[in-house]
Amino acid sequence: MSLSGIDLAVIISVVITQALLSWRSLSHSRWILTAVPVTLIVLILLRLLLKPIVWTILPAFIVGAAEVLYCLYLIRKQRKYSAGDSHNNRKSTFMRQLGASALAVLLAVIAAAPPILLPVFTLEQPPGSYAIGTAMYHWSDESRMETVTDNPSDHRELTVQVWYPADLPSVTGLQRAPYLPEWDAMAPALAKRYHFPAFLLSHLKQIQSHGYADAPVSASQSRYPVVLFSHGLPGLYATNTFLFEALASSGYIVVSINHTYYSIASALQDGSVVTMSSGSFPSPADWDANDSLIADVWAKDASFVLDRLTQLNAAGEQSNFPLAGHLDLNHIGMAGHSFGGANAVEMLYTDNRIQAAVNMDGTIFGTGARSAPLRKPLLLLQSKRAATDEVPSDSELSAARLTRAQYDKLTIEIPRRETNAMSAPGSRTVVIPGADHLAFTDLYRLSPVLPLMNHTGDLDEIHHRIADEVIPFFNMYLRPS
Repeated sequence: MSLSGIDLAVIISVVITQALLSWRSLSHSRWILTAVPVTLIVLILLRLLLKPIVWTILPAFIVGAAEVLYCLYLIRKQRKYSAGDSHNNRKSTFMRQLGASALAVLLAVIAAAPPILLPVFTLEQPPGSYAIGTAMYHWSDESRMETVTDNPSDHRELTVQVWYPADLPSVTGLQRAPYLPEWDAMAPALAKRYHFPAFLLSHLKQIQSHGYADAPVSASQSRYPVVLFSHGLPGLYATNTFLFEALASSGYIVVSINHTYYSIASALQDGSVVTMSSGSFPSPADWDANDSLIADVWAKDASFVLDRLTQLNAAGEQSNFPLAGHLDLNHIGMAGHSFGGANAVEMLYTDNRIQAAVNMDGTIFGTGARSAPLRKPLLLLQSKRAATDEVPSDSELSAARLTRAQYDKLTIEIPRRETNAMSAPGSRTVVIPGADHLAFTDLYRLSPVLPLMNHTGDLDEIHHRIADEVIPFFNMYLRPS
């Protein structure tokens, strides 16, 4: 989540310059007035040459340019300096010093806040030995109508991003793929939907993944086990990239599904972009509606993706699918976060091709766990939850939009479903220390303020721990013996 080295150097230089220029005795030093402009000009030019410009760094550039001009002004003024200032009124001098200090603090905040609060973040280096390839695909399920729209001719469309092992020599010289490959199209639609200037999101397109677009699949194995992934509600195909990269670098082909109309944004085949259809989101307390959404939409999305992968894998080179023939479809797992975690559990129940699953902090909605014990292994990763025996008051339930009957059902239904889902040998529950619900995603990397507000632990450590649980779990059940 930290700034890049050159951005940090520019910001530190601008802030230090403000401090120097606000200190009256230092601002009269000819050496400082000469060194500051040279340093700032060199750093700003290096930043312009080394990295693309994002709006968050522009305030630092503007303040830095103003500091350079002010230094030049002071140098020119020194040549005409008069010795009469020693008799200035002390109160007047103090007020000027106070005003200069206040202005320096304000300018330092203006320069430093945007890139620190809205960083062009970097992901942790993946733990595995493989380089990583990635590719985007848009598929349409002609057998299903799109129920969210009013157009009876709309079929269900899905975007998937695939992450897979690649060989280091094959990616040498290639550019890393962007973290959000379709962000140029998505940002204007989101800005329009939520009524904010599109430029506020423009820095996100500069974020890079560790993957390389359309890199050749690694030749070290003929086939690789497959892991499907479902994001949260709402989420995006990219919001768990830290885990996709960890799995791909460890020898898995990961297929992240963007659940159209339930994701933050989706680019369709005709080039249009649709955002979340909030009117179709059921209340968390409406168990029947959530069960139906998982079973009738999300699980069918995942099964359709598996069907398409099976077709492409069998077609070989004729499919123009670079992973054709490389997918080990006898060893398939699924993972998901939140609502997507519930989808992973439902797929483990209803699709025989899924052999093991990971639910990352998701309530177990769906038709499977409400009816029968699960006979396949499930890893349930949970955030740390406050243990309490206190029964919420009516006002607390009202604030949570729950009735007493709904709350009573939750206290019975959630444990019952978890018991069913965790009944198979090899299933286990792991609490991730320091994690809250969103710490299972990349979303906290958007701003360091977010984890601070929620008292979340170190995100890198949390993500390492998640990968350290997920990869061995899938190794146990998806690696051919």
